[in-house]
Amino acid sequence: MKLTIPQLALLRAAIACLIATSIGACSPPPPGNPDHRVAFPIEVVDKTFSVTIRFAQLEETTDLSKSPLLQEFVQEFHRRATSPIHLATPSDLDNSIGLAAMSAAQEQLESLGISRTDMVLEPGLTTPAQGATEVLLSFRGAVAKVPNCGDWSGEAGFNPTNMPGKNYGCAYQRNIGLMLSNPNDLRNTKPVRVDTLRSDLVIQNFREGGVIGSESDEGSEGSDGE
Repeated sequence: MKLTIPQLALLRAAIACLIATSIGACSPPPPGNPDHRVAFPIEVVDKTFSVTIRFAQLEETTDLSKSPLLQEFVQEFHRRATSPIHLATPSDLDNSIGLAAMSAAQEQLESLGISRTDMVLEPGLTTPAQGATEVLLSFRGAVAKVPNCGDWSGEAGFNPTNMPGKNYGCAYQRNIGLMLSNPNDLRNTKPVRVDTLRSDLVIQNFREGGVIGSESDEGSEGSDGE
């Protein structure tokens, strides 16, 4: 059966479309960035941490150091602080009462290991608290912003280019960011210095069966207290 010219054109277009679809189905998945530190950076930002402590009575027996909120606040300060702790009282609180409340708060913080040199007093700074005797504690601290993983585009079992996938290194970077005790350490990284001469000497002595420890270690061997 002989096809007409319009039928031939339609057939050619269908064949071309089929070939293009086949080629597209066999194309490799979009690759990710080989450097996961660039693709999924860990960003360090500053955040304000705060807690309000309220005194029922300003007496020497008042002890808030065992308060879970205050203990957690102090722990976060030791871990990630980039500023001193600011102690502020409400603007409607009597000045003498406010100073006494801040002094009591300082004693609570000192009992938890914070020096007074790390405290800044700001009386009458916060909004009115209807006469409540309270002190607002706050500081700025470093927080790590971790990447969100979940781009699973492409086929996992078909990768003829052997390039990393879109998610390559994301989970690694996310876990590192979540495990950081003090994210501010990422801002103050220092290069690791390696004493190559010392390393070469230790390796050479090890191969030759010589002493590989420091000279001070030699005198400590064989000491039995006699």
